[in-house]
Order: sequence, then C-alpha cells, then structure tokens
Amino acid sequence: MFGTDVKIGLSSSLLPAETVEKLTTEQELEEILQSVVSNYEQRENHSVSDKEDSTVSNCCESCGCTLGNEQTSICGLCDKKNTIENERSNSKLSLEQQAKKMKFRSINKFPPCNVGDTVRVKLPEVDRSKGDPQNVLFAVVSISDNQYYELGNKNGTLHQLYSRNQFTIILCSEPLIDILEVLATKNLCVK
Repeated sequence: MFGTDVKIGLSSSLLPAETVEKLTTEQELEEILQSVVSNYEQRENHSVSDKEDSTVSNCCESCGCTLGNEQTSICGLCDKKNTIENERSNSKLSLEQQAKKMKFRSINKFPPCNVGDTVRVKLPEVDRSKGDPQNVLFAVVSISDNQYYELGNKNGTLHQLYSRNQFTIILCSEPLIDILEVLATKNLCVK
C-alpha cells in the first residue's frame, strides 16, 4: 500500500515478540491463541458478574428502576414525585387556612342583619340609565341558611337571594320600610 508491501504476519500481531521467536509449529501457535482467548473470556465473565451484582444492589425502592452509582435508595424521578406531592398537600392546607381567615374577616366586616331591617342595594351601572337612582331601599323579608337574605319593598320581593356583602344596613331608630307593606306575592327584578 502506498508503494510498500503490506506487512502482515506474526510479527504484526499482538503476541509478544519473545513467544513469536520460540514458535516452531502451528500447533504451538494454536495453543497460545486458545490460552489468550480463554483468559479473555474469563476476564469478561468476571466483569459481567461484578456488574450484575452492582446493578441488583442499586435499585429504586419505589419504582424498581436501576440506579447508577448513587448512594440514595430512591431515584430522581421518584424523589421529585414525592416532593411535588408534599408541596401540593402543603398548598391545600394553606388555601384552607386562607379561606377560614377570609370568612372570619367577612363575618366581622359585614355583621348579620335581622328580618325587618332596612337595607340599601346598589344598582349595577349596566342596569340603570342616567336619570335612575344609584341605590334602592329594601326590607329584609326572610333569611335562609343564616347567610342568604330575601329582600323586598312595597312594590314586591326580589326573586334573587342576596348575601350580606351585596347590601348595606341603614341604621335608623325606626325602619324606613315597614315589613307589613312588603308584597310577598309579587316578584321583582332589580333591572
């Protein structure tokens, strides 16, 4: 190749030069090659068994996948999954505590009212024209579940139930709208 003869033979093999010089027959060459192959196979078997032993001992406790040379008993994915579950449970508890605080503040900010109290309901801007009043006075007709109020005036009752934060109580010595004047048979709409 490239102007020179190819030099292939025992001198170009991986065998040591001392053993190549001592060889006289082909049988001796075959014996040496067999011993080299058997030594190689033995080394390979030992390394495979060592790898099998190390892989069996390094398995994830949760999912059973093989681990590298890590010292932990849980793989990264299972660890991340456990962390996510813990964070979700902590956030759920925090949201429940926050809801309790909000309800407590709402109860303190908007004290309950009684049947017969006069209340003021603000009309939405969409439902009124420029000449219409911003607020309408009603009397509390009934209370359901201690948090929903049915309101009415002399023109009739509203078909919708209101929560305490949707109206304000008008504090007077005498009620502005008498509950006896409220027509319970006729339903009204705020619009």
